[in-house]
Amino acid sequence: MYLQTSSFKESNTTHPYPFRVKIGYFEKKETKCRNKKTRSNSSSGDIVQSKKYYLSYTTLVVLPDNLFHQWRIEIFKHVEKNYLNVFEIQTLKDADILKSIDIEKLVNYDVLLIANSVFSKQFEIADSLLKQVYWKRLIIDEGHSVSSKTSRCVLLTKDLMYERMWVISGTPTSGLTNLHMENQTENISGKEYTIQKSFDPRQDLVKLGLMVANFFKIEPWASNKKLWNDSIVKPFKNFGFNIEFQLSSLLEQLIIRHDIKDVESDIQLPKLHHRPVFLKPSFFDKLSINLFISVLATNAITSQRRGIDYVFDPTNKSDLKRLVTNLQKGTFYWTGFSINDVENLLNICVYSLRENKDIYSIEDRKSLKKAIYISKLALSNLRWRSISTIHEMGYFVKGLPKTINDNYSLLDYGNNIFMFGYPHLIAIQKFYYKNRILNSNEELRARVMETSPEFWKGYWSNIKGSKNKKENGNGSLSNKEEYKEFELTDVKMINQVPTWESTFDAKTEETLLYKKELQNPKCIVTLKYKCPCNSSTECEEAVSTKMLRSEIVGTLSSKLNYLTMRLLENESQGLKSIVFYEFENSAYYLTEFLDLLGINYIMYAPHIKLSERSNNLAQFDRWDPLRNEGEGIALVMDLKLASHGLTIIAATQVFFINPVWNQSVEAQAIKRSHRIGQTKEVFVETIILENTLEEQMYNMRGEVKDSDKIEVVDHQGIKEYILQFPFLKMYADNSYDEEYCKLIVPTAISDVPTDHVENVVNKIRMNSAQSTFDNVKNQRTWRLPLFTMKNMEKLSSFNSKVKKRRFDNIDELEYEESERTTQLEEEDIKLIMEKLRVKRRKQSVKFNI
Repeated sequence: MYLQTSSFKESNTTHPYPFRVKIGYFEKKETKCRNKKTRSNSSSGDIVQSKKYYLSYTTLVVLPDNLFHQWRIEIFKHVEKNYLNVFEIQTLKDADILKSIDIEKLVNYDVLLIANSVFSKQFEIADSLLKQVYWKRLIIDEGHSVSSKTSRCVLLTKDLMYERMWVISGTPTSGLTNLHMENQTENISGKEYTIQKSFDPRQDLVKLGLMVANFFKIEPWASNKKLWNDSIVKPFKNFGFNIEFQLSSLLEQLIIRHDIKDVESDIQLPKLHHRPVFLKPSFFDKLSINLFISVLATNAITSQRRGIDYVFDPTNKSDLKRLVTNLQKGTFYWTGFSINDVENLLNICVYSLRENKDIYSIEDRKSLKKAIYISKLALSNLRWRSISTIHEMGYFVKGLPKTINDNYSLLDYGNNIFMFGYPHLIAIQKFYYKNRILNSNEELRARVMETSPEFWKGYWSNIKGSKNKKENGNGSLSNKEEYKEFELTDVKMINQVPTWESTFDAKTEETLLYKKELQNPKCIVTLKYKCPCNSSTECEEAVSTKMLRSEIVGTLSSKLNYLTMRLLENESQGLKSIVFYEFENSAYYLTEFLDLLGINYIMYAPHIKLSERSNNLAQFDRWDPLRNEGEGIALVMDLKLASHGLTIIAATQVFFINPVWNQSVEAQAIKRSHRIGQTKEVFVETIILENTLEEQMYNMRGEVKDSDKIEVVDHQGIKEYILQFPFLKMYADNSYDEEYCKLIVPTAISDVPTDHVENVVNKIRMNSAQSTFDNVKNQRTWRLPLFTMKNMEKLSSFNSKVKKRRFDNIDELEYEESERTTQLEEEDIKLIMEKLRVKRRKQSVKFNI
């Protein structure tokens, strides 16, 4: 079929590919039965069609869209240049070439890489070029998708002709998946455990049968679809004679699988450290969680735990699931309760306690009183009223000039500390970088009076129109909180504080509620909404100098503080991190804080196009700290997209924002980094809020073997915990907590305290950000200036997502690789020469006279 002469090969050394004189083909006759017989066509019989297939030695590789760049880079790494002639079709726009390319040119390629989305679209094209080639080899990466009946990819493979077929999958069926993990806790080090789903013959064998019949086209099952169920599934389920041996023999012929013992004998994976990090909830964390508990308790008590009004009634499962999901979201941050919602809750509790007091038990009356107290605490707090209206994360900043505070802040907290939202701080940063040559307060006031009205006009317009959706990549990342449409009239309700507020003392009320006597009455603190500020008069100094001393001193979320500071620390050490999130609202607020600080990160989320996701992974993999001032980078990834196929061994630090109920999903996510090819130890942290639903989930999930089949709300232990109405004390241990969460976080697991030295202070400096490590308390305290060179540089592109670069050009990658090698060689030469110079200087020189 293919002709190649030695003389031609010798005279055409510049063209490495064989010279094709003629393309071979064969014709295949296909018989199609008529759908309906009539008098006019009853004697004509079936329709016989002849189809031409062109012979080829080309390998067709179908791969997930998000792995396309990964395949491209791996080919670049492991295959010599020009050894393979590879044709790539990644997007639908690229697929247009199939309409114009000549068949002879197509079969001249050694490998055709095609994205799954493009491949599936070819099913709709009757005369697709892919259906006219007899492929030498068909490879489907992440081929567990071929076990579906309705997948377009599967339907198209039926119409393809190929000599050899391969399905690449680490998880062909869920029941054949064993994930060997290693757990490290504070008390137990290096405990191994295996996550294994139960084998369901009905589900798993049916999937395997679809592969056998539809893709591998093995007879007799390819011709008779029901035969697989009759000959394999039913006998296996009924313990038929010799069925296990027959099935085992079939699988041995079909599957090439590496036994874990063989892999471990050749490859030793680095150690995996996995630990939970328990954080104390902040003031607003406790307030949000208590509001959820108040809603659940009030519903149960007023409905007398029966009927369709009871949220735990089987008919209300969807409402209960949504409420529990929102409770999980609330452990990071929540502003979904409106002022009207809490006012209604308070009225219902007061009315029920007054009118139906006799029919409620003592415990129920206590729960209603706690709900009343929490409702009053929220309604009397001006900061809660503000964030529940405009749905912003509260950032507390100290040291800004009075003019800036008066015209950009949301609220005054006292002691020259003001609360801002993310848009407000971004506007202040931009204002400073444009006006940092201002010297006097008069010049500052004049400029602020020009810019602040424009900012607020745009702010109210944006918050009303977009409902807090943050533009990020090719789509929007939303906080996904269920709140009503924002109206500007709602802002007026913020300052409409109830009349009983003046007599409401939160700490005293809680002490009386829990029947504990005050041990130290002096520590009672009454919350004030407009604390006196010491910055009424400002000394005349350069505005730029004063603003440079301003710092972010805290936020309203304990998890946000910890996670951001950990990523800041990892970036300073040149480490790559992955943050897995389950709920969009947590990623929304996290990326806001990362933008404010100018921390490098890349998004990997559903709202980003498939081709962009693939490029983002390649960019994360190719990120070189040596080329980026020694800085690391973070990958913020949706947990739903981390289950299969991805290889992210560049990361050694992994964070889960919340505990994952489905342990197999968690293990699959960890395996993105801790897998073959990883050469460094991997540190995994699951962030958990103490004394909340999250802690119960983390402790109870081990009891469930198939957690993917049992939802959180269906677990009896979780139900019992929720029905206890576990309110959190707002002022624990008779001490007053600040409303904002300070930038003090527990030590990272990679920190090794020096036992032989006491009170060691280890400072990490990254531009202007500083931290001190307390070796005794095992905690790190951060100082975060609002204005630094780092966030100024990143603000030039509006956010700190690194500048996009494409990985389509392999020549560019080759040049980069050679340049990196040259740089390393030059560094080695410099090191050797410096050692020689030192050696010469140490040698004594003697003169013989």
